[in-house]
Amino acid sequence: MNTEEILANKRAREDALAMLEPHKDEIRQRFWEIVLDRVKAKLSTRKTDQPMSEAEAIEFESEPVTFGVHRGKCVGQVPIAYWDWLRRSEFNVSLARYIASDRVHRMQANAED
Repeated sequence: MNTEEILANKRAREDALAMLEPHKDEIRQRFWEIVLDRVKAKLSTRKTDQPMSEAEAIEFESEPVTFGVHRGKCVGQVPIAYWDWLRRSEFNVSLARYIASDRVHRMQANAED
């Protein structure tokens, strides 16, 4: 590619960005909507409502816990009652709903500015 082609490409890019500038907030919002849709689609294909196989469970038990009173232990070293309590807790349900909220999506979009 010669210098003239590079400059022409640069001008074309600048023109395209200038045309998109008035719509950047709409574009950003739509981008996050698409990302969320794709994540939901990906998650819906997982077997989240089915128990793990024996091999999956054994592998998962070696994962480190990165939070709470059991930080640093492997999942398999933590009492099952703790995981059951965490799964059933109202905080867990509220946290999932909060992360899916429009407010959090706006905060993520604003953080990237």
